[in-house]
Amino acid sequence: MRAADVMRTGFPRSWALAVLAFVVGLAGVLPGWAQETGSVAGTLIEGWDGRPLAGVTVTVRGTTLATVTDGQGRYQLGGVPPGEQVVRFSRPGYATAVVTEVRVLPGQTTAVNGSLRPEFYEMEEYEITAEEFEEQAVQLLQERQQSSALLDSIGSDAFARLGVSDAAGIVGKVTGASVVDGKFAVIRGLSDRYTAATLNGAEIPSADPYRKSAQLDLFPASQIERMVVAKTFTPDQPGSFTGGSVNIITRSFPERTFGKVSAGVEFNTQTSLNDAFLVAPEASASWYSLGRDLRGVPAALRDPDSLRIAGQQPRANDPARRIPGNATPEQAQRITDGARELESYQRALGPAGFAGVRDRAPLNHDYDFEFGTVLTNVFRRRLGVFAAMTYDRGFEFYEDGINNRYFADGRPRFLGREARGRMRTEVGGGANIAYELAPAHQVKFNLLFNRNIEDEARFVTGLLPEGDSQDPLVMHQLHYTERQIQAYQLAGEHEITALDGNRVDWLASYVATTQEEPDYRFFHGFLNEAGRYGFGGNTLPQPNLPSRTFRELKEENLTFRLDDTQPFTWWRGLEGRVRLGYYRSQSWRDGYERTFSYVGDRGSDANGFLGSPNDYLRDDNLGFRPVPQAGGATQLFFDRLITDAFGNNQGGGTNTVNAGYAMIDAQVWDRWRLIGGLRYETTLLDVSGRVGTNVVGNIIDEGHLLPAVGAVFAIRTNMNLRVHFAQTIARPSFREITPTRNYDVTTDDLFLGNPFLEISNVDNYDLRWEWFRRPGEVLSVSLFYKDIGRPIELEYTDQQANISIFRNRDAAKLYGVEFEARSRLDTLWPTLEDLSAGVNFAYIVSEVPLTPVELATKRQLDPSVGPTRPLYDQSPYILNLDLSWDAERWGTLVSVAANLTGERLFIANPLGVDIYEHPPVSLDLVIQQRLGERWQLKFTAKNLLDPEYRRTYGPESDGLRFTSHRRGRVFGLSLSAEF
Repeated sequence: MRAADVMRTGFPRSWALAVLAFVVGLAGVLPGWAQETGSVAGTLIEGWDGRPLAGVTVTVRGTTLATVTDGQGRYQLGGVPPGEQVVRFSRPGYATAVVTEVRVLPGQTTAVNGSLRPEFYEMEEYEITAEEFEEQAVQLLQERQQSSALLDSIGSDAFARLGVSDAAGIVGKVTGASVVDGKFAVIRGLSDRYTAATLNGAEIPSADPYRKSAQLDLFPASQIERMVVAKTFTPDQPGSFTGGSVNIITRSFPERTFGKVSAGVEFNTQTSLNDAFLVAPEASASWYSLGRDLRGVPAALRDPDSLRIAGQQPRANDPARRIPGNATPEQAQRITDGARELESYQRALGPAGFAGVRDRAPLNHDYDFEFGTVLTNVFRRRLGVFAAMTYDRGFEFYEDGINNRYFADGRPRFLGREARGRMRTEVGGGANIAYELAPAHQVKFNLLFNRNIEDEARFVTGLLPEGDSQDPLVMHQLHYTERQIQAYQLAGEHEITALDGNRVDWLASYVATTQEEPDYRFFHGFLNEAGRYGFGGNTLPQPNLPSRTFRELKEENLTFRLDDTQPFTWWRGLEGRVRLGYYRSQSWRDGYERTFSYVGDRGSDANGFLGSPNDYLRDDNLGFRPVPQAGGATQLFFDRLITDAFGNNQGGGTNTVNAGYAMIDAQVWDRWRLIGGLRYETTLLDVSGRVGTNVVGNIIDEGHLLPAVGAVFAIRTNMNLRVHFAQTIARPSFREITPTRNYDVTTDDLFLGNPFLEISNVDNYDLRWEWFRRPGEVLSVSLFYKDIGRPIELEYTDQQANISIFRNRDAAKLYGVEFEARSRLDTLWPTLEDLSAGVNFAYIVSEVPLTPVELATKRQLDPSVGPTRPLYDQSPYILNLDLSWDAERWGTLVSVAANLTGERLFIANPLGVDIYEHPPVSLDLVIQQRLGERWQLKFTAKNLLDPEYRRTYGPESDGLRFTSHRRGRVFGLSLSAEF
């Protein structure tokens, strides 16, 4: 049994109750809430490299209160009088910081985190407000100014202001980053396959059969402390880093005891309270429903050979079900038993409806609960606890969507209209526990569980102008998807003072993701004027018979990492760090797909089916009946005969990555800092798949030496110039390299795996100038260039453009510029001190050379086609804007955020016109109002412009449409209380 198997069973069902009971139990032992005095607590870091700073003396002006930070830079000072206080931080060798406007409330703990600047930065005492001190240290100094790599980060205090609800939305606000399909990060124009996604530094496996990277919408914002996006590779990061590395850092050691509850509702102008909402016939659009109770493939049908004979001969007069007139009783019994076995298969699968029905969509709604505390005397040490639970249910609907297909020369192949209803339910939570084993020694245990359910009903109707039928094509689809992530992480941080501050960090992590699609139903047919459906024929989209698909996907990952950091002082008293580490990540993926189709055994479907798609497969037509034939023979007929000729795939594999690294980060002159090192990383990717009765596979066994070198020049104490070079790789995903065939709901096309894919290699060059002009403000400009060998791209493979596959191209290059600015507007006019604005912009160019055959084919259609095309999923520009008014004296915060992302290549077509996606412009408004000391009211208005979401043939937004629809404006109201 694998180590990961031990953690598979039982936990998800009881998890929520266990966490809730744990939280309630802790609440029972907490001290009383109401006290006459308050507390001040926080963490102090070193302003040069962001490490925890021990031995800092903390005092409150006008009192005799004092304490000293521990080995983790943490402190807690109780008995502080209520009101606005002044807190002083001092330590020999560092400039003293005086923090004003520290608001202390009776019975509560005020968090004041910060950074002390070394003497070579500034000798004299400096004074700053509590808000500025905390924001600068945590969000800017630690994450950006003093980092070894080029970092962008967003803290939890900005999530509500920007109107984001999950990790995907957060990443979309980062400079040069965009999000595809609401789930997948694209950084610097490189698709999610070039992005390393980690949870507290451990790899997150993907729960999507078509994507390599993790689905970021599985992580609610309430469970995240901050998101850190690294844009340059350093040897202590995974070698698959190319576009960027997204690290989701969950909330951990709380600075004070708190509890928070919130509830909210949203109204979608296109969906909410709409009686025409499309839903599966057995699904519920009710307020609290958690989805349908659907089963997977019955045990009798899991064997891929169970229906092979029937699947090869699904027609009338099948000899296997015809009893000749001269058959012996034994022969007749054997044939009858075979029919009964086939009947048992059909009844095991059961009846099903195939078409959505109309229902009334309720309002979107969500509930959140958070709790944190610090127990100061658990075996004479501190214990920190944080727990969160969330429930979110939303509805989306449109009925005027466009769904078209064209031939390469522009002739219409299919012109259709689409209606789609989607119910989304998310439930989950997390619990984080941190305990101080001793001063400067801490262990953490993190639990995370989230389940995301999507229940979708779809209806498409249109014409095939050049098809073999002039009747309209009708497509009914019912698609239920349940995604889930579980994470268990144990980590430790240890500072060994006897070794001059040597620091050891370690992490052991198990993360499992699953995606189940039970009973995905298709009903594709031509509908004549009499209401009769006709099936079969090559012009029908596959599957071309009423069908039911069952998919199961599970990916597990075990990660272990060990890092040892040794500070040192060398010539002229300058400081540096040597870091060594080991990393191991092992992933397992198992995928299963089975598709069952139905035909009329007596030829009835050849003449068409008259009736509702929900009546096609009833319980009373699953069995067989004997029908006398000429000559005394008997035929055992089925009204509906099951076959699995279309789909029968299984695939999986293992991916083992081992790595060791060494790097140095040292001040080499007063203003110069050098970072460099090597990482050696091995890859053993072993995949296999079954297509029908054939088993095929592939193995990639390679090692890569990945160097990285960079320099930081401190032009001023708050201004840096960075230059960086690194080599990285990008591996094929399990699905891309497993040679199986699947139906892709996103494009209505077939997807083929490619067992001949190779690892991509990338040379990365970066240059950045950054200026932290004032606390909380930043101005930066970055240039980057990437030379990619053997990039992996999604392409069509056939003239009809309905089969796609990933392939290695020979080479590609990508380059661009990023700009970011954030500032309070009192720079322009002193009376605008409550206003702040932010803007980030990225301009990106990529080039993939076309092969001579591709170029010749495309120029037959359009002589102006150039010799290159963009990379898959790459947008030429990304713009984010936000403006905030924070009137602290009134407790009011108003923010407006906008995003504009350029067109990106959706599917490359070597034999015709490429398909492009045009992300809609977003404009969101958030208004927050504090009501007293504990309550807060929030109003949100999202997608105010409600633009069209469009995919077209060619990069122009007014080109021939592939698909298009609108999403509706969303207005929300929520109320939260903190105690």
